[in-house]
Amino acid sequence: MGYSAEFRVSVLLVLVSSVGNVLPVSGGCSGKCCRGRDLSCESTDWRMDRVYGTCFCDKGCDETRDCCFDYFTECPGESSEES
Repeated sequence: MGYSAEFRVSVLLVLVSSVGNVLPVSGGCSGKCCRGRDLSCESTDWRMDRVYGTCFCDKGCDETRDCCFDYFTECPGESSEES
């Protein structure tokens, strides 16, 4: 006997909703602002170039355009400025 489509969807939804409780989810630059170019200052989220994946939260990301989407709101004093 096979399972109904409704049952399969219900099981899938339960599994997907419980993943956040098991795996740590981090995204964006909240609490991760770094000065200069610091490749360890990374996250996984939407980048400024509209690509989802590794993004950075350091001052250098402003020039390379690989900042996380929330970099300028989370790190307002860190954006590149002429010295």
